[in-house]
Amino acid sequence: MIHLVVTIQVKPDCREAFLDHFTRLRPTVLAEEGCVQYQLFADLPGGTNPPDPDTFTLLEQWESEAHLKTHLAAPHMKAYSQAVGPLRVSTTLRILRALP
Repeated sequence: MIHLVVTIQVKPDCREAFLDHFTRLRPTVLAEEGCVQYQLFADLPGGTNPPDPDTFTLLEQWESEAHLKTHLAAPHMKAYSQAVGPLRVSTTLRILRALP
């Protein structure tokens, strides 16, 4: 099982446009073979840093690296990346495996 933690910071005033793109993409990704989880999160108060309304965390879970590679190369992901690219300030990606 492959887990991803993706942190996305969007430009000020781009939050709603980003969320619109993500909301339209999500059902397509969830229907992909091997997708277990594809959920976007926003900060709540109480963490070590104040909430940032322009930063999101995407948690993904895939059955295998092969499924993840197929997902990343999918035409809908390329189109999504092009659409949201101008809205983003930065994106970080961590790919994780659970330890026994």
